[in-house]
Amino acid sequence: MFLYELSVEPVHRNRGIGTALVRSLADLAHTRGCYGMWVGTEPDNAAALATYRAAGASPPEPFMSLEWRFDPATGGEQ
Repeated sequence: MFLYELSVEPVHRNRGIGTALVRSLADLAHTRGCYGMWVGTEPDNAAALATYRAAGASPPEPFMSLEWRFDPATGGEQ
């Protein structure tokens, strides 16, 4: 299962809502036969890291991330 993005409205943060959402998704993924779940975030995003760790995530083995960037004006690569 891939968790693409998680957001909680600022006025509702620090109440465990994000953690509960992530745990629920992990439970759903497990019951549907997924063998794991992953999410990407920036290394300095302390709030995201705290939420994911509180929901039971641990750092995976190191990996390399690659990207393609496209110029929206031309539709081609930059």
